[in-house]
Amino acid sequence: MTMEVRYWSFFALGLLSLMLFMGALVLWWQARTLQRSQQRLPGWAARSSAATSAPARRASRWIGTSPRLQQWLNRLPGMARYDRFLEQTGWPLNSAEAVMGSTALAIGVLVLTTLLGTPFLLAGLAGLTAVGVAQATLVWRRQHRARQLERQLPDALSLIARSMQAGHAFSSALQIAGQESPSPIGDELRGVFSEIQYGESPNEALSHWAERVAGEDVRIFVIAVRIQSETGGNLAELLHQTAALIRERQKLRGTVRVLSAEGRISALILTLLPFGLATMLTALNPGFMAQLWTDPLGVRLLTLALGLMGLGMLWMWRLVRMQP
Repeated sequence: MTMEVRYWSFFALGLLSLMLFMGALVLWWQARTLQRSQQRLPGWAARSSAATSAPARRASRWIGTSPRLQQWLNRLPGMARYDRFLEQTGWPLNSAEAVMGSTALAIGVLVLTTLLGTPFLLAGLAGLTAVGVAQATLVWRRQHRARQLERQLPDALSLIARSMQAGHAFSSALQIAGQESPSPIGDELRGVFSEIQYGESPNEALSHWAERVAGEDVRIFVIAVRIQSETGGNLAELLHQTAALIRERQKLRGTVRVLSAEGRISALILTLLPFGLATMLTALNPGFMAQLWTDPLGVRLLTLALGLMGLGMLWMWRLVRMQP
């Protein structure tokens, strides 16, 4: 490949990356602008934190996105699940913005690393790694929000139970708990109450919540309420018992997390050690490490090593991960 062809190829990739990035930025800016405009309307702020129904909430996340792009993405396999995953992060990000941003990031890193003299194969791996880091950030955010919900759920259930014992109906108790509880559990409970206000039954609204969030404890609460609605009984006492059960589950998870701390730290050290050593050797002797990406045999060895390291990281993660 001549230098001129390579130059125009990199220019085209860079231009495509810039266009995708600008498209994702425009979608994000339009959604933010519309949200700020809506919050200026009287009484909207109280309703905007919780959409009137589950379909309306999902539709509101696509405000500012091209309908054709939305329809095309919805036809792709697994895209609905990915959009639900993005919703569980709690960030105002839909799958169109995530796909465009990830593509722009991958192409941008590919062009940048190639222009710095890195072989095309390693540059492609760098682009994929950048996308992987971005997706790992989303996974971390989803897990962090789920842990927050789980920590706040027992206190919220106790508050709902005490409100019912004071004479409030279940829906009113949900409203009180939503107003008094911190975010994110307060936002979610206000969303459930809003759905009930707009015509959904309590069971349907709670089922939508269980589908929307990532947490087994929420599903335990929803199942308990659904069973009680069919069999009858003291719902306030049931909620107290459910809160106690969830607290015991959280204590058990904390104990297991402490016992597995050594394995998790070892996995983290073994994962970061090769990259740290490679960075140090590159700084001390650049010519020695350059053989790994300038020599064809070095490129093959480096690719094999990265693949085996990926398998090793997956194996260690599976060993130290606690199943819910």
